Amino acid sequence: MNKKTRLIKISMTIFIVTAITVTGIYGLSKSGKQRQGNMASSSQIITVTPQPVSSTISLQGILEPARMVSIISPLNSRVAEKYFNYGEHVKKGQLLLKLDTSETEIKLREAKVAYAKAAERLKELEEWGNRHEVPRVRRSLTKAKLALDAQKKRLEDTEMLFKKGIVAATEYESTLEQYKNLQLDYQSAQEELNAVLAKGSEENIKIARLEAESARLRLGELEDTLKKALVHAPVSGIVLLPHVNRDEQDEKKKILEAGSIVTREETLLTIGDSNSLSVRTQVDEVDKPKVMQGQTVRITGDAFPNVVLTGKIYYISSQARVINKTPYFDVVVMIDKIPLEFEKSIDIGMSANIDVIIYEKTDALMVPVSSIKIKGHERWVIMLDKESNQFKKVKVETGITTTDSVEITGGLKAGDKIGTWYRHTYQSELT
Repeated sequence: MNKKTRLIKISMTIFIVTAITVTGIYGLSKSGKQRQGNMASSSQIITVTPQPVSSTISLQGILEPARMVSIISPLNSRVAEKYFNYGEHVKKGQLLLKLDTSETEIKLREAKVAYAKAAERLKELEEWGNRHEVPRVRRSLTKAKLALDAQKKRLEDTEMLFKKGIVAATEYESTLEQYKNLQLDYQSAQEELNAVLAKGSEENIKIARLEAESARLRLGELEDTLKKALVHAPVSGIVLLPHVNRDEQDEKKKILEAGSIVTREETLLTIGDSNSLSVRTQVDEVDKPKVMQGQTVRITGDAFPNVVLTGKIYYISSQARVINKTPYFDVVVMIDKIPLEFEKSIDIGMSANIDVIIYEKTDALMVPVSSIKIKGHERWVIMLDKESNQFKKVKVETGITTTDSVEITGGLKAGDKIGTWYRHTYQSELT
């Protein structure tokens, strides 16, 4: 093969290799663009739009009066007469019960006697210095003093005569003995006067005054108890069974009838103010940190369908009660004013479903859960670029999560278009 032929073969080989290389590069470029187009078409495109979102905790409870007033028994007695029915609406001042007062009336009579004696004793001591006993004792003391002085003079005269030998020794000794006896009489009269005067001392008067005051208070207490034996409604409302501690059994709630025995300080019944209602419920230890005073709640009930009431969290207990080995915290919800058209359909004791709104926003940017990719502590979406019409990765910040959506709090704005993460083998090109 000559030199010219060899040069022609080399030139042909170079041309063929160059043509193949150019064709391959063009094909790869076209394939890449086609895959990008396929990626846009294979992902569901979603426009980010503001929408309302809320997160709630669901609880169950019982409707109760917002205000309950307990009526306490004023004495140990029995129910003589009953003038109400449980669940009945009563007015303030209406007579509800009449308690038997026979034992109290006996105690009242005894208290009147005790007070009269105590008052008389006090008066006697306050006027003690002017009473006949003190002047009598003073007279006795004066008489004893005069007799003693006279005997003393007689003793002195007898002693002088005895020394001169004019009177016998026996007469002198007799006069001396009489003088000593009169000294004892005078001393006794002095002690009697001191004792009589002591009865009217300030200390004794103070004690008598306290005894009289105690007797007066006891008498007044019994008189007041007799008045309270007629039990009237302290407020207008609905008559309920006694409101007892929730841990106590239902048998603690005594149903009163004529003849029922009641004890002093016992809760007879409760008047519930029907003008405002509340709901008592419980929250477990997991959800308690999410529930706070002042949170808005929605209340519904099976007994009042198509009615949605609103209210706020009023009270949250700081101490748990264990029910079936699970700690629960008492929660009270105050219901807002009930519309007039719904008042007749809602009664005390009905069950209620409570939705505590722990988060609510009217213009949240919500996207499907499937549009979020999580890598470590970072969240990503694929957003459709308006200029190139191609997807690109965008880092986002997220808020609450619902069953199928996630709130976007940063990285996107209303009107942006995003896609769901597809599962093709070329997904790695965006990662």
